[in-house]
Amino acid sequence: EPAAFAAAVLSLIQDPGRRSRMASTARQWVEAGFSWDRAARQFLELCGSVL
Repeated sequence: EPAAFAAAVLSLIQDPGRRSRMASTARQWVEAGFSWDRAARQFLELCGSVL
């Protein structure tokens, strides 16, 4: 729904504190769940499963 999306974006634009908290939480989630080590392991597992 475009109107709901626009309202959510506007809400973030108008609330820098909330925007900052969301950014911090998102960064922590990415750093905890994604790493070069994990990507390499998954790639090697994929290669092993295809061979």
